[in-house]
Amino acid sequence: MGESPNQALQLLLVSGTPPEGLTDGAFKCFEDLVATCVFDYLEKPFTPTVLNERVAALVDGQHNHERIHRRLADAQAYRQWQREGKHP
Repeated sequence: MGESPNQALQLLLVSGTPPEGLTDGAFKCFEDLVATCVFDYLEKPFTPTVLNERVAALVDGQHNHERIHRRLADAQAYRQWQREGKHP
């Protein structure tokens, strides 16, 4: 029994580093993941309840795309502010 080739990769990335604190290479991977797959980012610390909710949402196809896109936009704005020395 194989998987459908159109089935999206579902990924929950757990990190103690916020996206804006990632290295440039890791941040590029983060941007690519947001753009290409069903993806959620869970920052430490978190509760078991939050972990269970996020995993269930991915498995059930109820992933909150807006949350991860907002998180990416916020991180991009912060990184831009850091490079230019201007407040976002």
